[in-house]
Amino acid sequence: AEHAAAARAHVEALVIGPDRDASAEAPRPIGDMVAGLREQLATLTTAAVEDTAQWRTTADRWHKEKEDAVAAAEAARVATAGSEAALARIQEDVESMRRELTAAREAIDKMKKAPASQALSQVQVVEKRGHIRLDRRSGQVEVLGGGMDFVVPKTPGKEEPLATFKDAASAERVLADVAELWTLFDGPVDLEMQFRAGKGGNTAWWNAQAAAQAAFLKDKLESAGVDAMMISTTVSQGADTNARIVFKRDVFEASSPVAPAPSSAPEKKGERRPAGKSPR
Repeated sequence: AEHAAAARAHVEALVIGPDRDASAEAPRPIGDMVAGLREQLATLTTAAVEDTAQWRTTADRWHKEKEDAVAAAEAARVATAGSEAALARIQEDVESMRRELTAAREAIDKMKKAPASQALSQVQVVEKRGHIRLDRRSGQVEVLGGGMDFVVPKTPGKEEPLATFKDAASAERVLADVAELWTLFDGPVDLEMQFRAGKGGNTAWWNAQAAAQAAFLKDKLESAGVDAMMISTTVSQGADTNARIVFKRDVFEASSPVAPAPSSAPEKKGERRPAGKSPR
């Protein structure tokens, strides 16, 4: 009976944890152990739940980033394909423009090398009218029959320099033919007015007179259809008074010097005189 009571007391102490001396070393009560295990289990369960939620959030973020990366890669692929197609079109356009430029250069070269086939036949038509003649080597225009002579001043040095054609109608026909030739070659025109000081008036007055004639002639050429931006005028003193009109294009070999003064012999019928001759 004593042994049974001791055993029971021992079991009860293990289960319910009876009061005992704090300094005594006795086995931990089973209830405390169970309660501790439950507390640890609860802590682990809470941590597991939190970890699960965190991992789920992380997994969702990774999944979203993966989808974004896949979408970006697809967009880049589409953009690259579009860029390649655009580059191919640009290369085709460049090649087409290169072919057109080459064809245009060839056409320009042909026009430069063979202007006679298109223009010189028309020059002959103009020359047959009998007003002017074109020097094919220099591009200088020669006026025939005094069609562009200027009126000689009556009192040189005592009147304002003034330019007037002797025969306005003849001069208009000459200028119309000059303008027609210019349209064939469409280039710069040199207009040089050379003068010789006559009786009365000093050199400065005659220079002003030649300048007035050059300006007058330029205005008339503009009115006839020659581009004003293409006309350049110069005035110089020489052996005689004449106007020199020269077409400046590479189809002409060279420019001739100012035509020499004609002889003092009377002009014969049909004899040609330099452009703008003003006899004194």
